[in-house]
Amino acid sequence: MLHPILEDDEIKCPHNGVVKLKSNKGKPFTSKGIPMVLESDLLHSSIIGCTNNIAGVPTPCASVSVILPSARGLKKFNDDYPIMQDLVSSGVFSDKGVQ
Repeated sequence: MLHPILEDDEIKCPHNGVVKLKSNKGKPFTSKGIPMVLESDLLHSSIIGCTNNIAGVPTPCASVSVILPSARGLKKFNDDYPIMQDLVSSGVFSDKGVQ
């Protein structure tokens, strides 16, 4: 069974940068009092602490830039889709094009 991302979940880029999860549009929808993160909440979220390096030059992931439809739940909430925890690794990309 798939579960939506909640505000207290931790999502990381492959270089251990942590996505700052903040629910705005999904705030009215909670699980045990914790707001759900919808697609528009996750898109453009900041990534903090990424250690990505290309040829010795720091090029950290800075934000979530692409969310594929395959990462979304099927049912809309507040005219937006939840992003499913188990589908993040294959359907959410940083501004550096990595999952």
